[in-house]
Formats: sequence, structure tokens, C-alpha cells
Amino acid sequence: MKKKIIKVLIIIAIILLAFIIQTVWSKQNSEIVATPNLLLIVACIFGFMRGSNYGCVIGLLCGFLVDFMYGDIIGLYAFLYMICGFFSGTLKRLFYSENVLMPLVLVACNDFIYNLALYIFRFLLRNKQDFPYYFWKIIFPEIVITTFIMFLTFKLFYKLNEKVFMTEEERSLNFDQ
Repeated sequence: MKKKIIKVLIIIAIILLAFIIQTVWSKQNSEIVATPNLLLIVACIFGFMRGSNYGCVIGLLCGFLVDFMYGDIIGLYAFLYMICGFFSGTLKRLFYSENVLMPLVLVACNDFIYNLALYIFRFLLRNKQDFPYYFWKIIFPEIVITTFIMFLTFKLFYKLNEKVFMTEEERSLNFDQ
């Protein structure tokens, strides 16, 4: 029971830290349009390493945090982050510790899907149809910087997963060591 509480507190701390860093980074660099989507990285990585349930729950928490702080529609960001976490969790069986390429591609794809859905729900439905501009000025730079930050932090998330979240049965079945 004590280990579960510690795991939940660590997850909450990671989500809050990612949210604070993402918010401060975007406020400090307001002239730069693209900022890394750290909450998407957290949802994708936990989903990819721990499975669909983890990805959905963490994505939902990340999304509700954004919804309550900045969203004008409660539930839009929660739904998008949850879908990205679930999609990442479905690929858990492809997880290998030494292969950083798969998580990079996964985060890039999820970031594209996330931004495309935001474009559809926030701009296209309001008849703002300049997708090439939106893609080259917002989506593409955000994908690049989010993927780069994911590349820098992947080993940190992997070590955290290995030390804190893995059970003894999972450690014994791990073929990567």
C-alpha cells in the first residue's frame, strides 16, 4: 500500500513539474510560437512504458490540468491527452530500453495528431482554413522541439520506470538486461 502511494505521489509530482516548466517556458518565450509539449511527453512515455491504462489516466490528469488552467472548453485537452496516452500504451509490447527511435516516432506522431485535432476543433470549425500556415508556423516547430526534448529525457524516464514502477515479476521477465 505504501509503495502505491509513493508511486501516485511521484506521478503527480512529474505531472506538476512538467506543467510548471511548460507554462514558464511558454510565458518566458512568448515571442516564440513553438514550445515543447512536456505533458504530452509524460502521457506518451508512461503509456508506452506502462500500458494503455497508465497512458489514459496520466493523459486524463494532464489534460484536465490544462483544461482547468487555460482551456475555454473543459474536457477537450483531457480527451486529446488521454487519446495520445492510450495510443502510446497500445504499443507497449514494442518497448525496448535501448531503442530510443520508437518513442521519438511515437511522440512526433502523437504531437502531430494532438495539434491536428486542436486545429480542427479550435480553428477549422470557426472557418479559419489556413492549414499550411498553421502547419509550418505552429505544428512543425512544436513537433521538432517536443521530439528533441523527448530525446533528451528518455533515459531519465526509463531509469525512473525501472527503479520505481517495475514490479519484481516485470524485472525477471525483462530481456533487455
